Amino acid sequence: MINRKLKRNGYRTFEELFKDFMQVFDNACEYNMESSDIFIAAQKLQNLTIRRARELQPSLDLSLYDKKFKPHQPHPTPPPPQIRLPKTPRTPKVDPETDSDDKETPPPSEKKKIRSQKRMRPISTGMTAEHVASPGRPGRKSMDELMLRYRLKLVYFWDLIYNYKDGMYWPAGAFMELPSAREYPDYYEVIKNPIDLKTIREKIENNK
Repeated sequence: MINRKLKRNGYRTFEELFKDFMQVFDNACEYNMESSDIFIAAQKLQNLTIRRARELQPSLDLSLYDKKFKPHQPHPTPPPPQIRLPKTPRTPKVDPETDSDDKETPPPSEKKKIRSQKRMRPISTGMTAEHVASPGRPGRKSMDELMLRYRLKLVYFWDLIYNYKDGMYWPAGAFMELPSAREYPDYYEVIKNPIDLKTIREKIENNK
């Protein structure tokens, strides 16, 4: 299955890469005990993946994952009660030099006055910065630049997960390669879609 994906020329969308990351960590949580270091590392990387994906692709729908991986938040401390003091009515301040009858009223507008310029409304094309090519006529060069920017975005996302450190601990190291089929034969019976970070990187490199 992985080899077939590799031959499809890598990732077609950012969402595909995101789902592969989540699959790696879902597999780890499914196979390992909750108290194990790998399980805990997988959960931390899942939360990191969701947070970074939201920053890099704000349009990505993460509502399903937000419910599943909602970060723990401490209960807010209630604010101290506020004592309200009675308000003292203020005496209106009168300026002796100003009178309502003396206020100048603007002269009536004339019909032949020059009309004020209308403000141009911005036209939304529905395109994000990722879709905007360099100025000029569309062609092979602009498409190559778009693909390069897209691939760099995928690489950057992978590097964020790979380089994450929890103190002196490197969580991604446990997910670089799949477990040995000889040492853990039951892993491939439990896990239906095995994938690792190294395979994800190869798929990104295939986006050429």
